[in-house]
Amino acid sequence: MGLSERRACQIVEVDRKTVRYSPRRPTDTELRAKLRDLANARRRFGYRRLFVLLRQEGERSGKNRIYRLIARKG
Repeated sequence: MGLSERRACQIVEVDRKTVRYSPRRPTDTELRAKLRDLANARRRFGYRRLFVLLRQEGERSGKNRIYRLIARKG
């Protein structure tokens, strides 16, 4: 519409930092792929057992992170 970012954010009442925000967390594509393969191979295992299997493979992620990745389903 030809508006500046400052003016558009002011009209919509949104902070400019919110509009410009970009997450800095690295993508977990490799970990997700490993987790998906393990979960498909062992369908009955929950996140705790999958966490143990990943630990045996050398993955250093915590139990809560594994849970979040499984719960997100994406």
